[in-house]
Amino acid sequence: MNVLQPRLQRALVKFQYRVLAAVASLLVIGYYVFYAAAGKTVLYGDGLTKLNNARRAFDNPVQAISLAQWGSIWLVGDTALISSLAWINPLYRSGLAGSIWSMLAFVVMVVVIYDLTLQVTNRSATAGVAAVLVAALNINVVYFATTPMTEPIIMAVEVVGAWALVRLGKDASSLKWLLIASMTLGAASLVRYEMWTYTFISVVPMGLALWAGDRRFWYWLTRMAVLYATPLFVMAFWIVGWEWALFGDPLYFSNSRYSAHAIDVVGAGKTFAVGNIHESVRQYILAVRWNIPTAVLLVAILGAAIAIKRLVIDRQWHLLGLAYLAAPVVFFPMSLYFGQNAIDIKPGTLFSLNIRYGTTITPCVAVLVGIAVATSIHLCARHHVAIRRTLAVTILVGLMVIQGQQLRQPDAAAVLHDTAAQESTAMRDYTAWLKQHYDYGRILAESFGPLNGVQYHAGIDLSNYITESYPDLWTSTMRDPSGRVEWVLVRDGDTIDTQLVTTPEFQQNFREVFSNHFGRIYLTIDHESKRNGK
Repeated sequence: MNVLQPRLQRALVKFQYRVLAAVASLLVIGYYVFYAAAGKTVLYGDGLTKLNNARRAFDNPVQAISLAQWGSIWLVGDTALISSLAWINPLYRSGLAGSIWSMLAFVVMVVVIYDLTLQVTNRSATAGVAAVLVAALNINVVYFATTPMTEPIIMAVEVVGAWALVRLGKDASSLKWLLIASMTLGAASLVRYEMWTYTFISVVPMGLALWAGDRRFWYWLTRMAVLYATPLFVMAFWIVGWEWALFGDPLYFSNSRYSAHAIDVVGAGKTFAVGNIHESVRQYILAVRWNIPTAVLLVAILGAAIAIKRLVIDRQWHLLGLAYLAAPVVFFPMSLYFGQNAIDIKPGTLFSLNIRYGTTITPCVAVLVGIAVATSIHLCARHHVAIRRTLAVTILVGLMVIQGQQLRQPDAAAVLHDTAAQESTAMRDYTAWLKQHYDYGRILAESFGPLNGVQYHAGIDLSNYITESYPDLWTSTMRDPSGRVEWVLVRDGDTIDTQLVTTPEFQQNFREVFSNHFGRIYLTIDHESKRNGK
């Protein structure tokens, strides 16, 4: 019996996690079906760009594998994952080539949040369930989990990274957790640039945690070196071996005209937070409040206070691993202050910019809620099992009601933003005209902003588009488009409009065949004559 009992307990634990994974899978699949049926999984411009970039790696006019498509202003991680499925046409056209990775990341996030919360609450199952409810029933988290966006993968690697660091903090001498944590941070560094900042933010807390475990200086220094070797190698390789080698600029992701700084800050005129720490913090807080119910945030603040008390007074050093999970609180205000990103929240309107940046703090909020729940139950009903169970059920039902009210909103913030930004009548008309009238020939167009949506929704093979993604071909075509392209897609003020359309050679060989508020379409005069039977 003594031999069988531990085996039974392990089997029950495995079953518990499998059930949780199954429920999370059913939830996100159900929402994918809901949003896909409404055509809302492929509305977000960045998501369409990732789908197109992943497909362009092999479906392109240069007829060769183009690794430059995997990363420029974005890191290679999620685009490479999407490429593994984007070659299957139905998966690409439906967006499922990207959405499937977001859905998988959602399931990973839910399961690991549960276990991470157990690790920091003395294995309180009620706290674990509370954390899962906060994360899994957040309408914007669920929505992004149905799209080809990076946010779900970001949240998954945040949670896995914090989980590995907490486990390492609990067992600082463990080589196993040291290597797992190092590899996790390295993998996260391939997902999005903000994860680099998260890694650096975690250095001091993890240094303290490992020093508390063993105060031999050289032993501590060696373990710190091993912990951060993988992410630092990834960062160095990317800057030198990718950005510099392929684009000629080690800081291309920051200096490019396609960077968030160039588009959202300078291009959109959203400079009000640059150099203004008060406005930077304010905009980020507004984004977080839009994404997370106020009652949940208040409980999370209580959980943060409890965690700090346990860290400072009780010396529970493993809690320092949660700094990785809390890093968005530092990163986003800092990025706004230095002009690397922009957030412009306008409550009550459809035109807020980057409200999605308030989503990635959700896993941290979820774990802090779990800490608050576990402590509250312990203090209020320490010796009364019946009262403890009643209190646990009441708290969980309350959380379900709060989160459920958010789930019922027909105007989830993320969906509203997508609809306002991408689903304009002019863009739909522009795309529909191109789709209906295109017959053959190459198309010159920027792979930038809404034009990426046109290229995706028009259903024309990407091998027919000449874009700036292929620098040599783009340069020669911009110099002399005659004989190289039949069609030209233009938006007011873009590179083609300012550098090509006004030239005498272009006006002599091309004619405008469609125009609306979104943009213009040009066709060679010879091609138009053939279409008209002249």
